[in-house]
Amino acid sequence: MSANSGKELLEDFTNRAYKKKLWKIRDNIYHFVGYGHSNATIIEADNSLILIDTLDSDERAKKMITDFSKISKKPVKTIIFTHGHPDHRELSNFL
Repeated sequence: MSANSGKELLEDFTNRAYKKKLWKIRDNIYHFVGYGHSNATIIEADNSLILIDTLDSDERAKKMITDFSKISKKPVKTIIFTHGHPDHRELSNFL
């Protein structure tokens, strides 16, 4: 198996198994999967959003926030990092 076909197989598996999905957990809690190598959560507070983990790149985080702006236009004012792995703590320009 060539490196290209292995890469293509992995990308195909990832695209099928980890589709982008926004789960509404409760009225003000949303969970994102498939936007990157990790997941993220948004809590909608009265005047702003609390973002728990920022994914693994600014590009992916911006896509997540853009998709969420269809639900709420509130700004992200608080970021919580659950742990130090790079796929949960890419610093983004949200604040």
